[in-house]
Amino acid sequence: MQHWQLPFLGLAELPAELTEFEIRYFFTFPAKEREAIFTRRGDHHRLAVALQIGKLKMTGRPLDAFDSLPTAVLKHLSLELEIATPELASLRMLYSRHRTLYDHQTWAIQCLGFLPLTEHRQRMLGLRMREEAQQTFAIHRLVEFAKRWLYDRRIVLPADRLLRDLARRAYAHTEKALLDAVYHEIPEEVRTSWDEALSRPRQDGSSTLEWLRRPPRRKLQGLKEQLEKVAFLKTLHVEASALEALRLERQRDYARELRRRPPVRFRDLKEPRRTLEMVCVLRITLLQTTDIAFSLVDLLILELHARTVQEVREAESRVARTFKPALRAIRRLLDDPTLADETLRQSILALMPSEQELFPSRAAGVRWKLNEKARQIRPLLKALVTLPFEGEEISPLIVALAQLRDLYQRQSRA
Repeated sequence: MQHWQLPFLGLAELPAELTEFEIRYFFTFPAKEREAIFTRRGDHHRLAVALQIGKLKMTGRPLDAFDSLPTAVLKHLSLELEIATPELASLRMLYSRHRTLYDHQTWAIQCLGFLPLTEHRQRMLGLRMREEAQQTFAIHRLVEFAKRWLYDRRIVLPADRLLRDLARRAYAHTEKALLDAVYHEIPEEVRTSWDEALSRPRQDGSSTLEWLRRPPRRKLQGLKEQLEKVAFLKTLHVEASALEALRLERQRDYARELRRRPPVRFRDLKEPRRTLEMVCVLRITLLQTTDIAFSLVDLLILELHARTVQEVREAESRVARTFKPALRAIRRLLDDPTLADETLRQSILALMPSEQELFPSRAAGVRWKLNEKARQIRPLLKALVTLPFEGEEISPLIVALAQLRDLYQRQSRA
């Protein structure tokens, strides 16, 4: 099926608004279908089975009633079947006998090669929905998956209530399996400690869960807060549980659900949702907080470097502005025949810029300025080396971080 057909699947009635393309797509019949339609006697019967075929192709379900039919569809079918445009009242009279409606539905199903949803096919659908439930978080998405699965296999779609029941059972089965995997991977005492930690109040009166949910700030204090969260989560040994049984997307979904709820409702959650959301929010928070810390480090470094480069440019501009008058003064000294060589030398040196204002390159000037900003750089680096970097031991970054950690531990600043 085409992706744009999905909104039509399972509709009980024909939509009131259909585009010309949609009407042509569903209600224009190839030669085989057209030949089958013309085997029916009478214009009204031909029109009725044509509506049944179009509705079945569009929604996967036969048409149950003719109470409301789009006028544009009736006009298109009158041209397609070369009949007069009928009145809705006459169509309703055609189905005054329920047996006629049932016969037309059965005929359209057989004409298009659709199959009934037998008990065996329903079990197959249930198994596929359980597999899909491992990747899909919402019940309505499971229902959409079931509709696509049935339509692609040309199986008549049942009532929405049955599909929702199947989706709920598949979802509950998957959550039970995920909970068993969590119980197997994370000991009970660890889960209990996590539960207690999330509800534990902090000094400002908020709970730990509320603190973990706070958005990051951009300054150095915001970085320190993110690193404090990482350190807290590592004391809980959250990083030791990979939760491989839960796809990362599923972990994000559970974590998102818990973050949307007021923290006071966390205690009211029932199993298995409570445990699944708890372990997922801790792991996802650890991953996201570490990413945020790296992003803040990047941002702070870029801001610090940009300010320093601007300061060096301004210093270069100030020095450049002194060159012209200095050259004029030097020429006057050179033109003065009364000055001795030693006096001339001392006078020219006095006009030259200081050594700290002259650098062989702009990069050298930036390095010098950054060296003067040690009080701003040292806290940033100290925060950075607390992150658990991993890699090959000979990697330049790993070696540099190890050296920085050693220097700060020895409080060596030279």
